[in-house]
Amino acid sequence: MGSSPIRVERWEGLECAVHLDLVLPMYKETWTEPPYCEGPKEMAEFLDRFA
Repeated sequence: MGSSPIRVERWEGLECAVHLDLVLPMYKETWTEPPYCEGPKEMAEFLDRFA
């Protein structure tokens, strides 16, 4: 059995802030498409919570 190409990390507190450029594209790809269809308002709310 070989090693998995998937790696999971958990960030807390201020560690998260430095990873916004990694997290934001994943968030957009997941939540702006159906069935969620989040728009600019929800994106702004996510960024507020993330900060």
